[in-house]
Amino acid sequence: MLAVGACAAPSSGGAAAPAPLTSTSATTTGSGPTASTPSPSATSSGHPANPVVARCGLPNAAATPIRIGGPAGNTLTGAVVGTGPTVAVFVHETGRQGLCGFWPYAVWLGGQGVRSVLLDLCGHGDSRCDLGSEFAGDLPTQVAMAVAWVRAHGARRVALVGASMGGTAVTVTAQRVHADAVVDLSGPVEFLGMDTAKALPRLTMPTLVVAADNDPDTDAGRLRELVAAAPARHKRFLPVGSGHGWDTLAAGPFPGDGFSAVAVVVRDWVLGRYGTA
Repeated sequence: MLAVGACAAPSSGGAAAPAPLTSTSATTTGSGPTASTPSPSATSSGHPANPVVARCGLPNAAATPIRIGGPAGNTLTGAVVGTGPTVAVFVHETGRQGLCGFWPYAVWLGGQGVRSVLLDLCGHGDSRCDLGSEFAGDLPTQVAMAVAWVRAHGARRVALVGASMGGTAVTVTAQRVHADAVVDLSGPVEFLGMDTAKALPRLTMPTLVVAADNDPDTDAGRLRELVAAAPARHKRFLPVGSGHGWDTLAAGPFPGDGFSAVAVVVRDWVLGRYGTA
């Protein structure tokens, strides 16, 4: 769980609402600091501002729930926060949180010039999928659908960011959808038939991989080798002392602790600021 905000009790408040979005393949319902550990803003009075806040809790910010139509009646749900042509598509870890795990970070990014699309994969949130279908087990195709959706809704730059399972999914999908950048937070090298050992050495877009050496759920040493083998001009393996997935974005274990230095690096890669890496 990302410590700066959990999928917990409803809270409320407001931030700038994203522009209304419409598409033939999706329906919608409306509703850079320099410090290394910026904190998200939040309020706690009144009623939840929208269904995303009701589901995910603080921070209390405006968001637009979305539905993305897939094959054979399968439908993915998600949420949009922030505005602008630079878009980060976030793909979650396993577990019941779904898109909520990235919610606090996406709200903060909304103030950094990033529009975020938080995706619920099949089996999570309100996504409606035939769980026995090929589509339900094809995470890269689900991620690709989200990328197509954001490009149909004004995205000029698309960065993929995934945690754990989502990290593996975005790494495997990035070349297929011609992403502008990809960020893998602790993705296992192999997961549900996806194999980053095959994908990473082919990635040509800026590639950032974050992992802890003591993380039993991934293989930091192997990921380091695979990043080195990638042909991308901008590539970086960023080691962390501890943490897995979206926990690496948190500055501490409690809500309100703010975001980590890793979170700032991820923001910069989403925006196309790669430094000397």
